[in-house]
Amino acid sequence: MAGIPPMEHHEQHFAPPLTPTAYPAPAQPTSWPKVLGIICIVFGGLGILGGVWGILSPVFNEWLASLMPPQQQAAMEEAAKVNPYPVATSLFMLAIAALLLAGGIGLVRCHGHAIGLLRGWAVIKIFWVIVGTFVGLHMTRELMEEMQKQTGSGPVPGMEAIMTAGFVFGVVVGILWGCALPVFVLIWFSRRKIRNEVASWA
Repeated sequence: MAGIPPMEHHEQHFAPPLTPTAYPAPAQPTSWPKVLGIICIVFGGLGILGGVWGILSPVFNEWLASLMPPQQQAAMEEAAKVNPYPVATSLFMLAIAALLLAGGIGLVRCHGHAIGLLRGWAVIKIFWVIVGTFVGLHMTRELMEEMQKQTGSGPVPGMEAIMTAGFVFGVVVGILWGCALPVFVLIWFSRRKIRNEVASWA
């Protein structure tokens, strides 16, 4: 019809549907630093207590020997020959335990320097366990032989084989027990996954 303007075609624009964006979930912190750190703290604390006791033990032994008869005093003097340097040995054990304790505290806090402390402790500990086990058992064996000479009992038939078997058993058990944790520490921190995680620590 004339005079009537044509109807305009209006385009309708619709907003595209919104789809939720998937964001990666934050990485959950692993629990092994805390677990292993607490283990190191416990053993480090026990080692410090043992070192302090070793430092004070000569004073206690002298006081205890003064209360005993002369024969028992002589026996304690022979027993002291097993470790002629108890204070020096205890100081070294105290230093090793303090290193383990410091590494355990740093590990609980996820500090990167703790890995170096624990690795250093592990190497020193393995060396100390191997050398100390052989030396300690050898000196104990010499002490037993010396005590047999003093008592005049002479060698007992079959005793040599028993002492040898006991020596070997003591060496094996002592090394396995003493090296268990340090060997685990060295193996654990050599894993690629653990190294990558430690590298992300601040």
